[in-house]
Amino acid sequence: MSIKFKPYNLYLWLSAICMTNFFGFYKYLPFGTIFYSYDLMYIYIFGVSMIFFFERALVKHIVFPKEFRNLVISMVILQIVEVIWTYSQYHQPIFLAFKEAFAYIVPIVCYFVFYQYKKEEQDIEYFVDVLIKCCLISSVVAMVAFFAYAYGEFNFLKLATDSSNNFRNGTLRFGVGGVIIYPVLVVSLTRFMRKQAKRIDVLNIIFTTFQIIVINKTRTMILYMIMMVFIMILFDRKMNMLSKVTVSILIAGCILGVILSTDSFVGNVTSYFNSDAGIMMRFNTIEFYMNQFFQKPLLGMGLISSSRDVVGWQLLYGPAGYYHRDDVGIVGLLNQYGICGLMWMMAFFAAVWRNYKRKNGLNATVVCNITIFLLVTLINLSFLDTQRTMYIFLVFAIGSMIQRKPQRTIVA
Repeated sequence: MSIKFKPYNLYLWLSAICMTNFFGFYKYLPFGTIFYSYDLMYIYIFGVSMIFFFERALVKHIVFPKEFRNLVISMVILQIVEVIWTYSQYHQPIFLAFKEAFAYIVPIVCYFVFYQYKKEEQDIEYFVDVLIKCCLISSVVAMVAFFAYAYGEFNFLKLATDSSNNFRNGTLRFGVGGVIIYPVLVVSLTRFMRKQAKRIDVLNIIFTTFQIIVINKTRTMILYMIMMVFIMILFDRKMNMLSKVTVSILIAGCILGVILSTDSFVGNVTSYFNSDAGIMMRFNTIEFYMNQFFQKPLLGMGLISSSRDVVGWQLLYGPAGYYHRDDVGIVGLLNQYGICGLMWMMAFFAAVWRNYKRKNGLNATVVCNITIFLLVTLINLSFLDTQRTMYIFLVFAIGSMIQRKPQRTIVA
């Protein structure tokens, strides 16, 4: 059977692979050892998108997205305003402000190009399956890399191993899959909860959960994924209340049992609350960024360069250089974009919710759950920081393809 080549399919695959940071092998690519991994990801996604944009422009008229149009336009305007605002305030080289804005323009460009290829509603299945396959491959690569290093000291992903911060519980900690592993795990969990899971969804849940818990070891993300499971159970319309309560108690009991059975549990809790790098550091970081926000509430501090080689870097990292805006979630958003950024975020959630309410089916629930995940993680991980902006593309792309609810027919 011959397989018909479709530029649409190729674009989805290349975009998804870029979002995984090339399954962890980005350091083997041109400029892979020069640019920060996420900067490299945005450069490659932008390059791929431009190639396919010109390919599409040669054969068909370019169309502007109908879904989420106001959000797309307002995001571009916000970036332009913030670039000008940042330069006027700090006089850092203007190209550095453009570099920071680039991470917010790329998902808009990606969605714009994606929209040129958008077909019928059935394409959403192919798109979501591509994401799940890339997520699964990423987790398999992570497992192979983890055991290869643990038992053979074979570091084929060129992982950084020269700092104690790269280890936890005595083993190397890292992640493969870039920005897609968490939202795509939510997709597979949604399908599983709705009893519409494919075999690849089950495999993705098993392998990606293993990566998150054993390899990545990010405690807050583990907590967020547990919260998402609870939320999915509580809002599952097909499950009766007794079953919801029973399953919730069982899950909570298993988690609590595992935690309490750990000998170092009390010591870990004590050290976590007393550690300068833990709770107190987070509170100090929040206080620092909120004080800056109150000084410039409308547009925030702007797109200050993340480079420590320019004048004024202390405005971003604090006087001692220990603070990170992407560690404090919505506080970091307020600090960077001020009230204008907060308004865009609220408009984003409102638009997605309206889009979800007008549509039905599994994929509408997928978009809803991804959006809930983004809302939950705002506690300390904003989807509007420079590492996670591709979440915008994922929500826009899936949301724009969901089938509308059928209109009620009134019979006379």
